[in-house]
Amino acid sequence: MKKIMAILLLFLPVVGFCDNFNEYLLYTNKAETFLIQDNYKRAQICYDIAFHSWNKPFAIDIFNSLKCANLNRDYPKVKSLAVRLISLGCELSFFDDPDYLTGFRTSKEWRSLINEYPNIREKYIRNNSWKLRGQIEQIQAKDQFLRRQNPNYTFLRDSIYKEDDTIKIELLQLFKHKFPNEYNYGVFLKDDTTLMDYEPLHIILLHNYGKFDTSQVHNANMHTYDFTQILMDAVKKGDMHPEEFALLNDRSGEFMTCGGYGQMSLLTKIKGKLYYDNYAQKANDKFEKNRKEIGLCTQQEGREKLIYDKKKNINKFILRKSTFGIVFWGDDMFSEKMIRNLFIDTGVTIDKL
Repeated sequence: MKKIMAILLLFLPVVGFCDNFNEYLLYTNKAETFLIQDNYKRAQICYDIAFHSWNKPFAIDIFNSLKCANLNRDYPKVKSLAVRLISLGCELSFFDDPDYLTGFRTSKEWRSLINEYPNIREKYIRNNSWKLRGQIEQIQAKDQFLRRQNPNYTFLRDSIYKEDDTIKIELLQLFKHKFPNEYNYGVFLKDDTTLMDYEPLHIILLHNYGKFDTSQVHNANMHTYDFTQILMDAVKKGDMHPEEFALLNDRSGEFMTCGGYGQMSLLTKIKGKLYYDNYAQKANDKFEKNRKEIGLCTQQEGREKLIYDKKKNINKFILRKSTFGIVFWGDDMFSEKMIRNLFIDTGVTIDKL
């Protein structure tokens, strides 16, 4: 494996070494392709090259890489990746309970990590932007308060949208100098041992980057703001993953630009079967062109990742957008003839999602 890694590293461009986000996206996409084939050694090689290309890899990719290294019993690599996650805010408890790390916790690398942990943690606490993290948590609390009382936007719709007006202003202030990410405010966790696959900031943006029904809501007092350029700039600088942007952009109603990215509906579930939209060739080509321009995998690769995540992901790798990538329709929404005309059958059936 080390020989293969050394050979592949020779092909990395000299210019932009450790500062090539496009190269990073290319190899993390390759890593995920090997990952869903259960080829963890090849996946690990691709993650290593990706992290060599870009010095601020996303925590989700570090986490998936750590799981590959653990499956490969490469405990020195597991430790080095654990150090990176601790540097982003994971505590030692993130590693000292999960069953999949039982073997690692019998290794000398685990004992070494325990000894080094206090210094790594102290450095994170000292350097993390706690003010920024607090701001995001406060905005999230405002974003969620009324929505939890009325998740279907019925009797509190106008109040929710008025609150969103103030949130948009706060977001603009937040993005004034730089689009922040986990290297500024640290990771967010579902629990002690689980990373959030959707950070609070991105959930806030889901609710405030346009609305599907803006044109139909005449009394919502909406002051819409198009975050497209801010988010696209964040992608170009490596501060936001293009899958995050594509999902937000595809959901953004009137602000959808360039024909979209097809990220919102990679698959459709009808009567227990998975389909994908039968787009005209011109529309499909536009999707693929847009996806390539921002570093996304192809739609077919995205569909394969979604199917793997729902059918075979026993190691619980985090594959972004697996929730929002599937559209659900009622079983009585389409006749068999309509299904044949509108969708292409993947041949995959699935009971629960």
